[in-house]
Amino acid sequence: RVFHWYYNSFSRCVASTGEQIDTKHIEMISKFVLPPKQQQRRVAIVIAGKLNKFFFHPTLDHVVANILKMQFSVDYYVFLTTARAKAFRSGAGYTEHFQRDPQLPKSKFSDSADIEEYMRMAVEKYKGTSMAALTIDKMIDIDSEPLLKSRRKKAQQSHPDKDPDALFPVFDVRSKEISKRNAIANRNFLRMHLAIQNLWANVIKIEEEEGFTYDYVIFMRDDSLWVNGFDIKRFDANGGDVFIPACDDRDPAMVSHEFNDHILISRRKTASYFGNYYSKLFETDINACMEALPDTLSKKGKRGCNTEMLLKWIITKNKLSVNLVGQADIPFQRAANVKLPDGSNMQCFHKFCQSKARPLKLKKGNENIKMCKDINWNSIFKDTKSVTSD
Repeated sequence: RVFHWYYNSFSRCVASTGEQIDTKHIEMISKFVLPPKQQQRRVAIVIAGKLNKFFFHPTLDHVVANILKMQFSVDYYVFLTTARAKAFRSGAGYTEHFQRDPQLPKSKFSDSADIEEYMRMAVEKYKGTSMAALTIDKMIDIDSEPLLKSRRKKAQQSHPDKDPDALFPVFDVRSKEISKRNAIANRNFLRMHLAIQNLWANVIKIEEEEGFTYDYVIFMRDDSLWVNGFDIKRFDANGGDVFIPACDDRDPAMVSHEFNDHILISRRKTASYFGNYYSKLFETDINACMEALPDTLSKKGKRGCNTEMLLKWIITKNKLSVNLVGQADIPFQRAANVKLPDGSNMQCFHKFCQSKARPLKLKKGNENIKMCKDINWNSIFKDTKSVTSD
């Protein structure tokens, strides 16, 4: 591509996520880039996950549109994969039937270039919003990542009879079946955070090239279904640097060792902890985290900290200031689009976080969405084969 002053940075113009930029050319030509447009406040939204779990338009309608009304600009950083990957709860009856958001077009190309273009054009319609980084790829490679390769090698030496991916970052060897499921969950978790770390590198590049820093960074799951408008200015007056759903009225209840990890909103000064969370996991003493658990949770050393326990452990060890907020302040739930046998789409909540103070109240259009676990999927799919939709 040819660089144009409109982009105001080379990362926006020429770099795909994770792609190296020739810094010599940046240094040579950067003096011609327009000066930064300060002092508009800025928000970065960082999302990594799978295309067939991704909710696109609800985030634009309820998050981006509302942030723009509050005189912020928004940059979107997105990495999505298309390859079929085994779900942690693959026996739940519906995970094999996930389908991409019906509002997204079906791709005519193997590299999903037309979906990328659709998403870029949709974002650009919101004046003050930019698709700063977008990649749709088959899969993100974790097997050749040096930190994980080294960790796996050590695990195979100390536990030659165990799948090394069942031991890190979440350790769970209570049974062979649990260990097998945990290995799948760990691989998916590491893929997500490696993709986030790659996106975070783009965040840093754009900040450096354009001469600004974001005010807030929102780290969001691919399956976030926003149901009401999001008011980011509520956090201006709140104490703390990191904002996490309180989720203190959910079923099953959270334990005191956990922070909910469905979404994380950070002021910029603490955002690097979560942008580089993949690397941070390898610096974390997961054994110390497990040793801090009571036997009722650790099962006498057979079960370590889950991802929500690890999040609280890392936040606490780094002495970050946290504000637990009501679900009405972050009005979303984790959901799924499920393709039914007749080709229609059903939405259901596969996670539901609720708070005692400022609880989320579903409005018209969302109040009839059921919990996925409460639906009789065997009855719905009794005459169909389990094939994941693209």
